[in-house]
Amino acid sequence: MGTQAQIAFYSSVALRAVSYVFLRWFPGPAAVPLSIYTLFVVYVPSFISGYFSEPKYDVVEDDVDVSVKEALVQDENGDGQDEQVVAEEIRIEETIVVKERSRPWVTLLAGSPSPSSPILSILTFLINAALIAMTTDFLFRVRQYHPVEDLSFVRLGYVSPSEAKFVLREPDQAKMPVTIEIHIKDPQPPFDNPLWQIGGGLRYTDNTTDFTATLTVPLKHSQQRIYEWKTSNNHSGEFVAPPKPGQMSAFADNKFTFLSTSCILPRFPYNPLEHPLAIPGMRHLANILPKLQAQFMLFLGDFIYIDVPKRQGKHEEDYRQKYRHVYASPDWAPVGQNLSWIHVLDDHEIGNDWDLNTTGVYRAAIEPWHHYQELANPPPARVAGTTNLRREGATYFDFVQGPASFFLLDTRSYRSTNSLPFDHPEKTMLGAQQLEDFIDWLNRPEPKGVKWKIVASSIPLTKNWPVNTRDTWGGFLVERRKVLEAMWDAGARGVGVVVVSGDRHEFAATKFPPPAGGRWPETAAAYEFSCSPLNQFASPLPTYRQYDDEDVALKYVHSGNSKFGSLTIENLAEGAQSSLKYSLFVDGEETWNTMILAPPVVGGDTSSSFWNEASLLDVEQQRRADTTEQADADKPHQFVDDTNDIVEFFEGDYVTPSSPISDVDDPIANHEPESQSDTESHTVPFVESTTPDDQNLVQGSWKAAEEAPGLNADTQQQILPLITADTGAHQAPALHPETVVSYTAPFSLGQAIFSDAAPLPDLDLPVSKTEQAHLMMAYLRETGTWCETTDSEKHFTVKSIHSMMDSRAFVAAALALSSRQVDTLRGRQRQTALELYQYTIRLLIYQDPSEADTSILATCTLLCVYEMMASSVSEWRRHLNGCAGLLKSRNWKGCSKGIIKSCFWAFARIDIWAAFIIGQTTLLSTTCWVENDSIPAVSAAAAASGDIDDYCNLAILIFAKIINLIAHNPPSPRISAAHRVTMTEDLWKDLSIWWKFRPRDSDPIWHARELGGLSISNDSHANWVNHLQPLFIAGRALANTSRWGGRLLEAQPADTYDDCFGNGEEYALEKLALLKQLARIEKETGWKTSDRSAELRRLWGFA
Repeated sequence: MGTQAQIAFYSSVALRAVSYVFLRWFPGPAAVPLSIYTLFVVYVPSFISGYFSEPKYDVVEDDVDVSVKEALVQDENGDGQDEQVVAEEIRIEETIVVKERSRPWVTLLAGSPSPSSPILSILTFLINAALIAMTTDFLFRVRQYHPVEDLSFVRLGYVSPSEAKFVLREPDQAKMPVTIEIHIKDPQPPFDNPLWQIGGGLRYTDNTTDFTATLTVPLKHSQQRIYEWKTSNNHSGEFVAPPKPGQMSAFADNKFTFLSTSCILPRFPYNPLEHPLAIPGMRHLANILPKLQAQFMLFLGDFIYIDVPKRQGKHEEDYRQKYRHVYASPDWAPVGQNLSWIHVLDDHEIGNDWDLNTTGVYRAAIEPWHHYQELANPPPARVAGTTNLRREGATYFDFVQGPASFFLLDTRSYRSTNSLPFDHPEKTMLGAQQLEDFIDWLNRPEPKGVKWKIVASSIPLTKNWPVNTRDTWGGFLVERRKVLEAMWDAGARGVGVVVVSGDRHEFAATKFPPPAGGRWPETAAAYEFSCSPLNQFASPLPTYRQYDDEDVALKYVHSGNSKFGSLTIENLAEGAQSSLKYSLFVDGEETWNTMILAPPVVGGDTSSSFWNEASLLDVEQQRRADTTEQADADKPHQFVDDTNDIVEFFEGDYVTPSSPISDVDDPIANHEPESQSDTESHTVPFVESTTPDDQNLVQGSWKAAEEAPGLNADTQQQILPLITADTGAHQAPALHPETVVSYTAPFSLGQAIFSDAAPLPDLDLPVSKTEQAHLMMAYLRETGTWCETTDSEKHFTVKSIHSMMDSRAFVAAALALSSRQVDTLRGRQRQTALELYQYTIRLLIYQDPSEADTSILATCTLLCVYEMMASSVSEWRRHLNGCAGLLKSRNWKGCSKGIIKSCFWAFARIDIWAAFIIGQTTLLSTTCWVENDSIPAVSAAAAASGDIDDYCNLAILIFAKIINLIAHNPPSPRISAAHRVTMTEDLWKDLSIWWKFRPRDSDPIWHARELGGLSISNDSHANWVNHLQPLFIAGRALANTSRWGGRLLEAQPADTYDDCFGNGEEYALEKLALLKQLARIEKETGWKTSDRSAELRRLWGFA
């Protein structure tokens, strides 16, 4: 073989080998395709030269025959005579045998030229040319011929129990506006609404966001449901709403499943017959999804590869196009429209092994990630040391869903350079701020039923990968140790910590046991499941190896171009134990699985729930905290009670329409509070009256001029604002002329801004950070829910709590209420609750009433609950009067939306209770509680929408109307007997209509006997607090029933308690159970019920 042929041979072999590796095994780095082109450039001229210079034949045999023959010949001598001479004749014959050169397999497989086989030579050359064409196709075709600028898609993002996020891209403005509709797939009558409802929409999109937008669609049903969705631009799908924190899925055999993986490179391994944007790994995922019943996909980064197989730009549009390529894949829709995807940022969304923070191309890379991925993620992580304050602008996230709490790390935006030594003390992966928030999350108590903390890290926590260790947590050993210790702390508190990671294109399960002989038990170990890719190259050689006992290898799998993991959490032993099962799927087949159990609580009973305690501190920490609190309680408090030094009340004019109104719905008729004293002492002996006595005040007067320094009474009265309310269309026809009425401002609202009071100092809350956390947790899990009896959206503790936590007054009011309840339950005699209450008042007096927002309304509502819990009726009804004025001044009604509606009906229940106790009308006119004061219309609308809240609120309204009617008995001279009969009949019609459309859940409230049973069987303290009124009413109904029989027919009291069980006493067992339940409520919740029990005993005739 000639020199040129040899060059062609070796360059062809190398080209084919490198091309195969590039197209099927390893699509990078950029030097690989460059070497392919270089080899082809060498191959072409050597192939041509070799083809023409190589011989066509090979010599098979070469024979040479030499023969000598002697003969006599005549030779003329010198004398001229002939002479015979002997002559030798030598004959040489060469016989060459040749064969046509033919090496078809060498030519075809190696690519060397063969002049004797022109067809095979052409064919082998075309093979190498095809490899160049495929390489070029793989590198440039998608970018040049598939920019997919007209891509229209909708994908499902983060889904919570109350809302779902959708990412929508629609560049065609002719299809605008785009709307999204949603409905329950399999509605359960009679409450589930089967109708399609518009959940949101877009008016337009533009190129500033690459024509994308994120829509948040509310999920109105309070329970877990399957929803279908569709958009006006012809996209559709379905999803399952997740279970609430601490609960299990109702649609997956009482299990909770989610998926994790990372790394997507379309059209790899390369197949020229597939779609240019095909993603085979997604097809494997789509085939298995129906069986897994997964709640969401936790995608751990490298959703795009900006630099693989070749970086083709550094501009924002280059990154945008990469995202469009994935979402335009024909394999995306089956896994993206019906499955929630939550994303973590990693290096290939920016650049390989990125460690330059937010410099360089970071901004160009992060903007597309923000629009396509981040906006549809869960909310940013909470700030360390706070309950609900989110870290604004953070690219790391946390959320709680079902039995697990999740934290999604950003390991790229804040890290130190990888070149620093592995054990450098200042080297950080997360940055100081993210590390603080992450450690705080690991130490944070979780709701009852949450047994796992899941950490999503784009790169592995283990240091068992020696290849490129510096890019993993193995290159950040100091910070890794801090993280592991916090994980072991969580494990010691009975919460299992599991890390899911990707990046390595391999699978490895690793256990991180705590050091032997340390403060952590062996059961506190953390685990990691590192799994990738979903569709990328796999390592041809094993690279994972255990080096020491710090990172214990459990399982390792390096092969497979498509891998993802399924994590399934299940409760065992009736919820006393929890298990997590991990299943590994390689190329669409399950190849391995394992199960781990949640660790037991160290030093505690594993059968009890931490949710029933004040915190998740261990036994020693709790003991020390209790000791410190008791010592603090014994010390004199330094908090100055200056509430009495501030003018408590101001008065404004409230003008009703000139047409008369009925006494029944007159919000100001006969509502002066009656003097009432408690017959029994409070659990906490110190006085909790928070406002000065104003019984001697009259309209237009101040209690004392010195209460506003530097101003006399006349001046003070002049500078006070007038708060007016327009009830206009909601007023009933009046029966008496125009009336001018004053009302009390709620909780000194706005008092300081109308006087020469000094500016509000920047005071800290009068409790430590630790106690703030404990009290806020008590508020979220119990006291806050007291206001949500008819609010299935849970605005006080879930839906609106994030925005209201920005209000210092609301936070202080929430802490005051929970402190009051916690102290009562523990029998502690502290003034913390009063101090927090006074702190709230000091904030409210600087709030302009005309600018009061919903957080101020919610604050006043919580303070009304506080007053109701701690004071007599005459005291807390005074503040109800002020809140009623605030509601009227802002025209906030029961038909409002959101937190306003929740506050209104929470206030209405307190208003009704106060009116019922003292025999007066409600402070708010019932004519403005619902739209147009039409109970039939609202009942029908509630039936159509399936809104259980509206049903319950209508019952409250009807009850209020009944109370107002009773409050005017005997009849007022201004209301004729005939008119009263008409009003009574109208109320009965309203009640009948409500009964006609009533939901199934509301039936038992009409049966006094069943109501007591419901209260006993439902041990939720939030429900118990709202059972006080119904139980008392049920007891009064039983009192009326008891007079039907025997000796009590003449209302003669029983001589002894045992006499109640005689023939003359009906429902004696129910009455005894009711009394026991009231006593239990007071014992376990701190709400005083003994006075109600005494009243019922008197009504029943018990001695």
